[in-house]
Amino acid sequence: MNLFLENNEHAFLGRGDLSIVDLGKASFKKSCIPMKKYVGLSLFIDINVAQNQLINIFPYGNIDLHKLRDRLCKMEYL
Repeated sequence: MNLFLENNEHAFLGRGDLSIVDLGKASFKKSCIPMKKYVGLSLFIDINVAQNQLINIFPYGNIDLHKLRDRLCKMEYL
């Protein structure tokens, strides 16, 4: 999968790659699947909704999705 960002950068994700992106910070121009074939899994998570559910289901789990996002999405997108 090719990803094109507004700052003229691009990335290619291949077999076995993992990408974690804060869509609120990433400014995508477009993405494409070169051979029109994608085998994989894409998850889109609303962190605020998921955090509330985690608190309800695992009240003593101390899972903070905002901290996890901040740790995994360190790059600042302009």
